[in-house]
Amino acid sequence: MGDLQLRILIIDDDANVRRSLSRTLCAFAEVTDVYSAATALALLNRGQTFDVVVTDLHLDKMSGNEFYEVLRAEHPALLDRFILITGSELADIDPSFRQMLGDRLLRKPVDLDVLRSRVFAILHADRSTEPPTTKVYGVDDP
Repeated sequence: MGDLQLRILIIDDDANVRRSLSRTLCAFAEVTDVYSAATALALLNRGQTFDVVVTDLHLDKMSGNEFYEVLRAEHPALLDRFILITGSELADIDPSFRQMLGDRLLRKPVDLDVLRSRVFAILHADRSTEPPTTKVYGVDDP
């Protein structure tokens, strides 16, 4: 990947989920993880850029659906780089939203290999980025 530094934003109000996702994704990207959609929007509105956004559906004060709608209005370039994770039954999610997200909607507990492959699919579609080797950097848990 050379000097290319990928940037991923993770939004989840569960610190354990943020930590797990961050440890997985920091192997090949700079990861910023935040507790709320409001904090994420503040980062975006200050000009920070991200290659992929991973967010939980159920967040405090603003849901993943609502966050997506704000992105549609204010940061539309991120819509195709949006991955939604949820512990909810898929039947509880609006069918048109589910269909629009397709394989970018993941159930909790998140299969980290599947998440990684979705991130790579987004990156590949966006800039023909090849997945890194299986060597892992920055992960200190067995």
